[in-house]
Amino acid sequence: MKRLLSLFFAVIMSVVTLALSVTGYEGKTVKDTSSHRDADNCIYFAVPGGEDDWGHFDTIYCHIWIDGGDEFFTWQTEYEKCEKVKKNLWKYDLDNLEISRRVEGGFNEKTTYGVIFSDNIGNQTYDLYFTKECLGDTVECTNAYRGNPIDTSKRCIVARWQKNGDKYDSVEYTRSTVTVTVTNSDARNNEDNVKSLSQDMSMVIIFILSVVIILLVVFMVVKAIKNKRK
Repeated sequence: MKRLLSLFFAVIMSVVTLALSVTGYEGKTVKDTSSHRDADNCIYFAVPGGEDDWGHFDTIYCHIWIDGGDEFFTWQTEYEKCEKVKKNLWKYDLDNLEISRRVEGGFNEKTTYGVIFSDNIGNQTYDLYFTKECLGDTVECTNAYRGNPIDTSKRCIVARWQKNGDKYDSVEYTRSTVTVTVTNSDARNNEDNVKSLSQDMSMVIIFILSVVIILLVVFMVVKAIKNKRK
């Protein structure tokens, strides 16, 4: 009887371990903020114009990527949503970057990044550089516009840092750089979709197998108990 129970629990643990490894699950622990610096770990965005200009301030996104490297999240995902501070001021907590599976380690104080703020009706700022010096600073929009580096038929409003505008300006692109960016972005999106579908299918298969194994083990235990009573 004890051997059967031991086998039962061993099977359960093996199935759980297999499910986690196949689906690529990464456990997230609650971040310990006690060791964070005293300075503000957010960047801010002052929404321009009237409420009709930027989607009535319903949702503001903050898209961040490593200069010359990968983006933390795909465009306008849940993890890119900003938090409203007051009527036309929003903030983005850079601790959110630690959740990314594309870029490990979250925000790095020695790295230069690019940032775009956007809303839910197509408005966006032009790409802007920043580093740790911009923590606590606010991005504000000018009256100037530039062509979208990805889609030249669209315009982006030029933005600048209130306190660090002299140090960190708009990102400069060559045509070849833009082409590479578009291609890599599309490839990453396709790869993410395939990976997500594969993980979902794996979870369904493993769940079905787990149920079958558990039922077999339970059947064996019940049968052993009945035989013992006889």
